Amino acid sequence: MQRNSTAVGQERDKVYSLLPYFFILVSFLALAFNARYAGTWHDENMFLAVIDKFYRGGTPFVDEWGIMQSFAPFLVPLYSLYISAAGSA
Repeated sequence: MQRNSTAVGQERDKVYSLLPYFFILVSFLALAFNARYAGTWHDENMFLAVIDKFYRGGTPFVDEWGIMQSFAPFLVPLYSLYISAAGSA
């Protein structure tokens, strides 16, 4: 017995519409696994310290040589808003 070509096309479209969700799920699982076993959880204070250094007047690419200091100038305005609202970090 031969299947109707429109039914086959509809099934294929249904499978194709689920593919993005499948890839998102696989990506999430891979990243969750990596975060549990390969992530470092003790380094977050360094990110805040770099932002605080520039908040207190440090100069990017002069006072700090690390590559991770490249994001800090963009976060200093948010950090200053937080400091003005909370009082301290």
